[in-house]
Amino acid sequence: MRVRKMVEQPINGLTRMQARKIRQKKFKRKLIFTAILITIVLVLGALFFITSKLITSFTPDIAITNFNKAMQAGNYREAYRFLEARGPMLTEEAFVKVQQNQGAVKEIITVKKAKDKFIIKTIREANTKEYSIKMINKGNRVLTDWCLDATPFIDQISIFTKTKGAVLKSGSIELGTSDGKNPITYLAFTGYSHTAFMQLEGAQKLIFEMPVNLRASTEYMPATEELKESLAGVIEQYYGELSKTYLDNNIERLSPYLKAGGESFNWVKNTFNNTKAKKNYLNKKLLQASAENAYMEDPTHAVIKLKETWSGNNQPVIVNYELEKLDKSWKIVRTI
Repeated sequence: MRVRKMVEQPINGLTRMQARKIRQKKFKRKLIFTAILITIVLVLGALFFITSKLITSFTPDIAITNFNKAMQAGNYREAYRFLEARGPMLTEEAFVKVQQNQGAVKEIITVKKAKDKFIIKTIREANTKEYSIKMINKGNRVLTDWCLDATPFIDQISIFTKTKGAVLKSGSIELGTSDGKNPITYLAFTGYSHTAFMQLEGAQKLIFEMPVNLRASTEYMPATEELKESLAGVIEQYYGELSKTYLDNNIERLSPYLKAGGESFNWVKNTFNNTKAKKNYLNKKLLQASAENAYMEDPTHAVIKLKETWSGNNQPVIVNYELEKLDKSWKIVRTI
């Protein structure tokens, strides 16, 4: 049986192999053209983005002119873009709120003092304010990006407490921790209304309404009512055990209430060592104790003032106690 050999017939004068190669070349050219086109579009888009961002602040004059235009148009978000403002409270939202609260800008008068220094007078219905502006170039050698130094629009807020370790916050923003010696300071736009508060475990939360009080100050942070009563309870229990200690001469029963090595501990220890007639100390007993106030010196040190009534005394006495938190329990350090 004969097998016929298949002969490739030419198409338009070309073999199928030749036609396939031509189609492949055309497809590659289309891919290259498409890639070039996409690259051009991306480059043009990037150039447009850079231009749209920087052309508005290419020189100090252009930047401040566009800032003024945005302010007069009430477009405060756009105006914020021309400010050099850094800080957790110097946000766009804060700037917008401040400007909205002051009312619409009727006119802005600009006086150029130098290449990078201007005086702008902002005229509103309710007030007129004048700002001395220094321009800052945030760009580099290739691109320039001028903006306004936001310092004239900003206040420094200062809050102080003697309590070491207290944390100052505004909302969820942490603004600093007190060292007990220096105030915590932060920046906020002039007129920005917000609430700042200090918190510390065991202490009452201190709330400051800003900007009514830009220089808030307090002494030590008051202890919470719960902690105050707990501290008073420690002292009452201590005196209850102290009378028993004189009877059995077992100073160890006071360990839950006194800090070992503290002044109160040493006083009790010396009393036992130096006094022979110990039972004489049982003549007076604490009849009643009421907490006047208590405050925190730091997270582990508190002071409480007690009004104490003792047997044999007609008038109550005021005594201050310092306590320290050790192993999650408060112990008496000394009387002050």
